[in-house]
Amino acid sequence: MNVFADGAWRGSTSGRLYDGAAWRRLTRAVLYDGSAWRLAASFVQPLTATMTPLAVSAFSEDRGPVTLFTDGALMTPSGGLVPYSYAWSIIAGSGIGITNPTSAGTAFSRAMPSGSSSASGAAQCIVTDSLGSTATGTVAISFDKQPF
Repeated sequence: MNVFADGAWRGSTSGRLYDGAAWRRLTRAVLYDGSAWRLAASFVQPLTATMTPLAVSAFSEDRGPVTLFTDGALMTPSGGLVPYSYAWSIIAGSGIGITNPTSAGTAFSRAMPSGSSSASGAAQCIVTDSLGSTATGTVAISFDKQPF
């Protein structure tokens, strides 16, 4: 991208601009084309995210009704522009609770009545950066009670 600086057009690929007092990091450059603002260049790496682990589970030997809690799942973003926001949701299964629906890491819970031996489902996390870019990760969830 070319920028006009110090009376001349200069090439810029670093996403930095000198404002007369200090170098400033640019995240993107937009131009007005007469009818709308258009993205001319982006200086931010694309947002990606990794879910770890890909499956979580909970187990109990209790024969009566019990609420089971899984180990944690963690969504780790990279790229994009901080701060990030997180939105967890259940996409398969029923009766599954999310302990921290707006955090990078969470665990899941489910009440298991007497006579119930297993349940499963899946959750999704959508991470959004401050520019509005999103990345999605999915985790499989299972709950098991000792069969009698």
